[in-house]
Amino acid sequence: EGPKTQTKFVLQKALLHPKMKPMVVINKVDRPLVREPGEVENDIFDIFATMATSDDQLEYPTLYASGKAGFCARSLEEARSDSRPTDMMALFETIRDTVPPPTPIVPDQAVLAADEKCGGFSMLVSQMDQLPGLGPTVTGKVFSGHISKGDKIIAKSLSGELVGSGK
Repeated sequence: EGPKTQTKFVLQKALLHPKMKPMVVINKVDRPLVREPGEVENDIFDIFATMATSDDQLEYPTLYASGKAGFCARSLEEARSDSRPTDMMALFETIRDTVPPPTPIVPDQAVLAADEKCGGFSMLVSQMDQLPGLGPTVTGKVFSGHISKGDKIIAKSLSGELVGSGK
């Protein structure tokens, strides 16, 4: 089908992050051909060329997939062949090889000095519960530091109010 309006919007937002490495997955390749081979790829490159902020952003891997059939291939020929993959390993491997690992957040030295054991543990809480037998529990994304099973933590609201302490 080619790039849709939402594709252009998402790409525009993604390319604002210079460290982000783009990759293209052309989906629904198991459908009968309605466009010439290479035509969709050319359309995608044209969009990249008009939106890219650096030449590095014009270098991206292209994969061919069928979400419905559950496969992903590195070329259109491979995706359309009788011996096409039966899994999404090409997608996983491309993400692994293309996307850089996250850079750890370095906590402020004052926080590190006050929290030597957990290395400046910091977490954005997305859910707070009160579970029988456990007490207050928090779920979220760890931004810095580390914590081990059994360590006690303190959760505070945005206003700094103590919410509870738990394990």
